[in-house]
Amino acid sequence: MSVKQFKSYKIFTGVSVFRNEKNSKFYHVRIWIPSKKKYQVFSTGSTSLIESKKIGIEHYQKLIQEGSLDKISEENTFRHWCIKYLEYKRDLRGTNEVNLQIDEGRLLSKDTGLCSSFGNVHVSEINNDHISKFFKKRDEDSSPSKDNPKKHIGNNTKNKYLSLLKSVLRFTFSQNGISRVPDFLKYDMKKRDNPRPSFHFEEPNDEYSLLLKRIRESIEKKEVVRYQPITEELYELVMFIVHGYLRPTMSELFSVKYKDIKIRKDPSCLEIRVLNGKTGFRIINSTQVLVEIFEKTKKRNPNHKPDDYIFMNEHTNRKYVETTFQRQFRYILESSNLQHDEYDQKRSLYGLPLLS
Repeated sequence: MSVKQFKSYKIFTGVSVFRNEKNSKFYHVRIWIPSKKKYQVFSTGSTSLIESKKIGIEHYQKLIQEGSLDKISEENTFRHWCIKYLEYKRDLRGTNEVNLQIDEGRLLSKDTGLCSSFGNVHVSEINNDHISKFFKKRDEDSSPSKDNPKKHIGNNTKNKYLSLLKSVLRFTFSQNGISRVPDFLKYDMKKRDNPRPSFHFEEPNDEYSLLLKRIRESIEKKEVVRYQPITEELYELVMFIVHGYLRPTMSELFSVKYKDIKIRKDPSCLEIRVLNGKTGFRIINSTQVLVEIFEKTKKRNPNHKPDDYIFMNEHTNRKYVETTFQRQFRYILESSNLQHDEYDQKRSLYGLPLLS
């Protein structure tokens, strides 16, 4: 049996970079050409992996423009990854069947699904033009007439399609199907008259610092709320919301396990995997501050296992965990006179500032 003498770096399906130092100091790109049923291999002339990946992507895009890759393999199409995403969601514990059927319709419906417009497009090529053309076609199909009194789809619905599209592409990225998730436009919504209650976190009225100080005091004093002592976990939980951009819900913050978090060095951050959040599957990169917090969390739980929850792992009832932290947070707000914002709206964990 032959032994591979070099490592290959996958950019996405059908495109990879490798270097065989016995033959050359430079990286080479290998691209699968469906029409010819063989690979195209060439030297990048560079010893930098990052630069070589860029060269590979640029050459791949050039081949697409030339029509050399007109025949796209099924496993590279957007439709293929939509089906895989729905299978993944279906296997997730606690997935709502009604929501799953809605997602399936928005992706695969022959009339109103995203795949009806660009299902056969290479998943790495999806961009704002595709989504704009899809909405334009939807508007044309639903133009009001005597026989068809439908209305154009609103911006709220458009944003739901966009959110689902990004969830599919984030899932594809996590499976190495694409090298990056593109940025997409967002449709404006009417501003709410009652914005979510928040905290001031700048001088001279730094309510956020006051909040953290009060939490630390309650930990030192071993204060108890409904038979549950306030511990370092409450402080760390606030840090995960503020610096980790996690929603304080059962499907996000209270579902995160140790196996869902990776420490990245360049740049220094936590890569947090959210499996079934409000916007579906997504990968979050935290601020650098949260790396130190997470290291302290691990030291506090030296015998943790990959499947252990980050917060209150001893409780399998995650609704109880969510309720407990909400009660403790309300207690902190009341004891520091921070329960209402300047508009007299009640504050909650959801109102914590997100720092960058």
